[in-house]
Amino acid sequence: MIERIHLYGNAIDRFFRSGLETALPDREFVTLSDPEAFKAAMPEIEVLFGFRMPKGLFGSAQNLRMIQVTGAGVDSILPADDLAEDVLICNASGAHEPHMPEFVIAMMMGLVYNMPTMQQQQHQREWKTVWPRQTIDGGTLCILGLGTIGASVARRAAALGMRVVGTRRSGGPVEGVDRVVTMAEQREVISGADVLVVITPLTDETEGLVGSEELGALAPGAVLVDVSRGGVVSLDAVTEALGNGQLSAAAVDVFATEPLPPGDPAWDVEGLLVTPHTAGWSHDYFDRIVQQFAVNLDDLEAGRSPTSLVDRAQGY
Repeated sequence: MIERIHLYGNAIDRFFRSGLETALPDREFVTLSDPEAFKAAMPEIEVLFGFRMPKGLFGSAQNLRMIQVTGAGVDSILPADDLAEDVLICNASGAHEPHMPEFVIAMMMGLVYNMPTMQQQQHQREWKTVWPRQTIDGGTLCILGLGTIGASVARRAAALGMRVVGTRRSGGPVEGVDRVVTMAEQREVISGADVLVVITPLTDETEGLVGSEELGALAPGAVLVDVSRGGVVSLDAVTEALGNGQLSAAAVDVFATEPLPPGDPAWDVEGLLVTPHTAGWSHDYFDRIVQQFAVNLDDLEAGRSPTSLVDRAQGY
């Protein structure tokens, strides 16, 4: 049995430690507060639990067997040339259902029906008619990233009467989706779409995936919802598209720099709804991650493959 689990980050200690101690009472938990402590402890670490771990400090890992990341994306770790190939990396895949798909649908509906404008008018005590930008029923939704979450969004959108198209790494069919292509063919499904939802991880393949050309291929006045990772969608291109009317509205939950600095111009872009990387959060999020980690740890110790194992070659 692995008796000692190392946690990285004070936020991890604050939000997860109590749940971890309850779920795994026979383990010792050691918190590493900063990169210096992280580096010093690396030779003795067997299992590491955390998020946004410092890169370039895995070279002295002699006993490291598994890393559990508390989010879906592992771009905060990978690529890691100094991390041994036999170290398992697990993410929080599966812990965001059904909350993240519901968030995406809520953002899409709210933008189409101009909810931010109505809230602004309420604060200004203005009574003005606000027209929907388009209709949901009969519209076309393009989802870039038809993984577990993307497919869940697709099912919900189809139930609302939307035609759903999108991309998947394999290009294979997805239930309820009218057309699926590979990322290399994404322009074929982006063209003419009324709503674009981006749910891809950040990898070498997806960095800069959506820019001015892709947004320009959408139907004029389209709506964007970005819950991927900062760097997948060009924020400058989104700002430009909102300014020229190609996009009528956008909700962006992920940014290259987080938290988004107070002085960042994105805060003041008309038509842009900024949310603080909370698309996958839920009232029981921490408990879900703890239980998932407990299962992964049990799998590791039993010699089984963990349920949320990341494919390091693909980056997710």
